[in-house]
Amino acid sequence: MKHILSLIVLLGLALSVQSQPIFNAPKADSLFQLLQENQRWMGAVSVQKNGEPVYQKAIGWADVENRVPITMQSRFRIGSQTKTFTAVMILQLVQENKLKMDDLLSQFFPEIPNAEQIKMAHLLRHRSGIYNFTNDPEYLSYHTNPITKHEILKKIAAYQPVFEPGSKAEYSNSNYILLGYILEAITGKDYADNLKARITEPLGLENTNYGGKIDPEASEAYSYKWEGGGFVPEAETNMQIPHGAGAVVSTVGDITLFLEALFNGGLLAEEQFAGMIRLEEDFGCGLFEMPFYSHEGMGHTGAIDGFSSMMAYYPEQHLAVSMLSNGSRFSNNEVMIALLSTYFGMAYELPEFTEVQVSKEVLQRYEGVYASPLLPIKLSIRELNGQLEGQGSGQPAFPLESKNDSTFTFDMAGIRILFHSDSLTLYQGGMTIPMAREKGE
Repeated sequence: MKHILSLIVLLGLALSVQSQPIFNAPKADSLFQLLQENQRWMGAVSVQKNGEPVYQKAIGWADVENRVPITMQSRFRIGSQTKTFTAVMILQLVQENKLKMDDLLSQFFPEIPNAEQIKMAHLLRHRSGIYNFTNDPEYLSYHTNPITKHEILKKIAAYQPVFEPGSKAEYSNSNYILLGYILEAITGKDYADNLKARITEPLGLENTNYGGKIDPEASEAYSYKWEGGGFVPEAETNMQIPHGAGAVVSTVGDITLFLEALFNGGLLAEEQFAGMIRLEEDFGCGLFEMPFYSHEGMGHTGAIDGFSSMMAYYPEQHLAVSMLSNGSRFSNNEVMIALLSTYFGMAYELPEFTEVQVSKEVLQRYEGVYASPLLPIKLSIRELNGQLEGQGSGQPAFPLESKNDSTFTFDMAGIRILFHSDSLTLYQGGMTIPMAREKGE
């Protein structure tokens, strides 16, 4: 559901490599031992080929306070990976002749701006132009509170369109919340019942369901953020809000089985599946490309509260990879690269973790609000308990780790910041963005 600045998944370029049939489990174990020893990542991973486990690993705590360890049965909020489930169920309605890709949003929610021009295909491929309401700074003021469907619709309808429907693509949670509501309107059943009848029961996914308040008795993990030298509890989004955009709870094992079924005809007819994986400006329907060198894959990422996730499927190898985390200060992208490198027999260097202690006095010099004409959001920097913290407008705060007196990183999002006297340079995803500190700060 959320993102930190502009998190972009880039898993590799098109080069030719040879696959390796035997997974190097000790090499992968070394990575996860290193992550655990340095408190960099908590969660579980599953690598499956032809529906059979190749490698599984779980580290960290499902409940930090009570020292309940994460296991392969631990259930996590999967965030935006929910969109893949929603897209499947919408395409099943198309398959059943209960909905058409050209049907208009105005048939269901005429109060949404441009509803008479927005097609189901636009919603599925993020081409509607509907504003992503979770980008509004106000979102973080109510996301933990009970809220009705009517209130969410009213919020989405209140924003001006970002662009004309079909003219471009831009990710928006609003699209999939509306699709979830449309699923309910057509079937007369709520999302949870549709999910059970259409996906989880047919596939035997016993640990996947529409989420509610986190229940440790049901093996559900809490989520955490790094603060003051340790993982502290993150607030819980009320699951009435993310709905078809991010309300599913699952395990890594269930996610890999779901991918295996999806890509091998277990959920959709050939015509609907072909439409699902067809890309328009990088977006399929609930999927996007996740290549690894010459290996073509598709999948989705997710983030909600302190949870983050990534899943990918590589059809030629019948290979499914899933990771779910409930607390991290390390990039999921790097974990995915490590797993795939290990599977395909490619070299992978283990990370080195070093952090330099910087005085509070120096840290406080960097406090302020920074802006750039190249970014639509501002970046706030503050010192908290002897550590720098960053926060993009309307987004959750994130910890910055010191590499020296002027260089700080947030590895989870691939962010590096170099501070100057009254400015900073932000490096992320191949971008270099100078940002000036606003006057008076």
